[in-house]
Amino acid sequence: KGYGPERIQMELQQRGVLDELIRASINSDEGIWHEAALRVYQKKFGKTEPKNFQEKVKRQQFMRYRGFKEILDLKEWQLREIELGIEEADAG
Repeated sequence: KGYGPERIQMELQQRGVLDELIRASINSDEGIWHEAALRVYQKKFGKTEPKNFQEKVKRQQFMRYRGFKEILDLKEWQLREIELGIEEADAG
């Protein structure tokens, strides 16, 4: 459903799943989470840049709600590299 590792971790903890199992499954491949975050972001906002600071904050809040806090810490060039990788995978 487009949820990130933080949200999934929280929901599994609420259901009583052991922390070791949660960490093992979530930390298996971080690249997948960055790709998933970018897909969720682009589905919601497209490839447009935020028009102002308020819109940027709104987008960040949406991504945090979805459990993608770590994607907010990426530099712009890292996001572009991930985006290029996704586009190449979709084309191939």
